[in-house]
Amino acid sequence: MSSGMATATPGSVALHDIDWSPVVRSVIWVPAAYRCGTLDENRVLRILRCTPASLAALRDLGLTPQDKREGPRYDACDIRNAALYSMSDRTEVEAAMRPILSFLRGPDEVLFAERRWTYQMRPVAEPGTGMCLTYPLAPEVSGGETEALTVDGAPPRRAGDRVAVPAGSLLRGTIVTRGRPGRPLNPLILSITADFLASGVRWHYLPEGLKTDAHAACAAGVGNCDTLSAVLAERLTAAGFATSIYRGWIIGITEVPHSWIEVTDDDGDLKVIDPSLLLLASHSSLGSPDFAARALGARLSRVAPTRCPLTEPIGVAMTPDGTVPCQVGFSCRPSRPPGAAKEGRR
Repeated sequence: MSSGMATATPGSVALHDIDWSPVVRSVIWVPAAYRCGTLDENRVLRILRCTPASLAALRDLGLTPQDKREGPRYDACDIRNAALYSMSDRTEVEAAMRPILSFLRGPDEVLFAERRWTYQMRPVAEPGTGMCLTYPLAPEVSGGETEALTVDGAPPRRAGDRVAVPAGSLLRGTIVTRGRPGRPLNPLILSITADFLASGVRWHYLPEGLKTDAHAACAAGVGNCDTLSAVLAERLTAAGFATSIYRGWIIGITEVPHSWIEVTDDDGDLKVIDPSLLLLASHSSLGSPDFAARALGARLSRVAPTRCPLTEPIGVAMTPDGTVPCQVGFSCRPSRPPGAAKEGRR
């Protein structure tokens, strides 16, 4: 499309001419009924790191701003999706996601190696709320372990798969995750999954209206981890397989939880099918060509699971009128085994 030369202004990042042809094959623009223009052109140029001429070329390919009194405004999901699928390695989104999702390009030892983490969760509840019930990480489901779990320095009180956390307090844990290869054995599981992944649907940042309507999102050809998992699990269930969808986190992505499918295979084992990671690895520049072959049915040590079903919030606050969903802040970092630091200094 252009020379690819970069320009810059004082105090800003370099702006590049980007060839947007990969976007034509991958991005489905937010339907007008769901579009919400919040980004001005300067912010868009910073996210895309592209020149004004390159942004004009992207508009020619279908990017549509909303005309507002203060000027044209662009939908944040449209801009982030264009950035993700530009295949340019230039955009703000690619730069942020590449290190976090580097395991999508890694060898088996990166996908499955034992890893140790410390994490914390903080339920965010309305003032006056006494106790929150929160699903902690549960690495045991994939062969890992919880080494420590405390609230205010003491073991937490259990309530089924949840633990009680006073509003504003921190749930702290140290866990070990262990990945596990495990391609599904039943050919019908493979066939249903392959048909879904080949249907043309893409992982996308979704506007609020589509996040809560899995079928509408799928009909539009897009989905996030929740909607993709919901639709594929429905198809597997209709074929007679026992399926569940659980929530947790991809280590490094703390803003929103992740979700995936667990399906009972012919050998009685639970196999993981993670449609969002399989699609991202296939269609963006973040993955390797063989990721799907190695990850389908496997548990990855960079995904930290809970036993929270997709149909439930990870945290609920207890009020005089019952329980209400509450947000749960999450952070996680690598941790060394006890004594590792001393040994490393010798």
